Amino acid sequence: MIVLGGTLLVGQNACDAAEPGPAPSKPGLPSSIRDGLSVDEQVLACATDEATGEVRLDALELEVRRVDFNQDGTPDWLVAGRDACLRNTGATPWWGFLATAPGVDDGPPRIFETRAEDVRSQAGTSSSFVELIASGPGPERHYRYRNGRYSPLLGRSPESAAGRVIDFGTAPLALEVPEGIDRAHVIDSVLGHRQDATITSGVRGSFTQAGVDETLLLLQAGGPRAAHNVQGEQPAELLRYVGDRLQARYRLQGQDGHFIVAAPDVDGDGRQELLLRADAYQMGVSTGAASLLRIDPETVQVLQRFGRVVEDACEGPPMSRKRRKAVIHWNGGGLDDPAAYQLDWQDESC
Repeated sequence: MIVLGGTLLVGQNACDAAEPGPAPSKPGLPSSIRDGLSVDEQVLACATDEATGEVRLDALELEVRRVDFNQDGTPDWLVAGRDACLRNTGATPWWGFLATAPGVDDGPPRIFETRAEDVRSQAGTSSSFVELIASGPGPERHYRYRNGRYSPLLGRSPESAAGRVIDFGTAPLALEVPEGIDRAHVIDSVLGHRQDATITSGVRGSFTQAGVDETLLLLQAGGPRAAHNVQGEQPAELLRYVGDRLQARYRLQGQDGHFIVAAPDVDGDGRQELLLRADAYQMGVSTGAASLLRIDPETVQVLQRFGRVVEDACEGPPMSRKRRKAVIHWNGGGLDDPAAYQLDWQDESC
């Protein structure tokens, strides 16, 4: 049995699609939407009564908005989990459902899911569906409907998900380890009481499955110097956490990379890829190579090795001093197809 009745902040036209039945004490969600929410793992964890096993949505604070996703004249459902239990990562979970006609047994399809402080809509540019913009924490993310669901865009091409993967001229040297991570504790729990290791970078996102909140940390044995191994051969480990639980350890080759520099969802499928950089320094020339990885539950798939993307010879002889960095573009082809990428080089002064 699913009971609904908690705090509902209902937007416009809330009663238009309210499920017929006994007069409720307050506006509610159709049972099909409630059923869709009740299979969400975090909703189950927060709303299940331990004594009876009932999923009691009345125990949760939900915000309900009506948004006509597909512009067919029937308001659809955008639900935010404002409850403190649901916001355990600091951001509000959001779910979007298409409204269905009465009598449809399969229930409404869930077409949108993210974590954000707020979600707003704007007119779509390439289909009848509106586009969604999620804000906070961090930069805004744009979502466009494609292949049955809303997927995040790279935000650099207005007409399609294809666009720039990363500009190494403006990219950080490495993504900072997310706040709240105790590096020393992570190293001790994984390697024991070793002092010759460091966590070079980290990132939070959805990597093995869309909508799952995961944390990736890149652990470099041998200490910080090993990350700048001259031959780029020093191996590293990628650690994947869900919450504070270590889910997987992935062994990386030295050429895969030692620093996480970006985590774009290149193809807009809701799963982020990982872009790593491997540095080397030899005879006054500093270089950086990049690899694009797909993270699966048990394995890491190297989608592309781009080779050199950064060259810095500013410490060399005066006549040969130069610095250049690449911009990687994706044309919408297969992520593992070398022909789907183009590297454009930009020269910089020393």
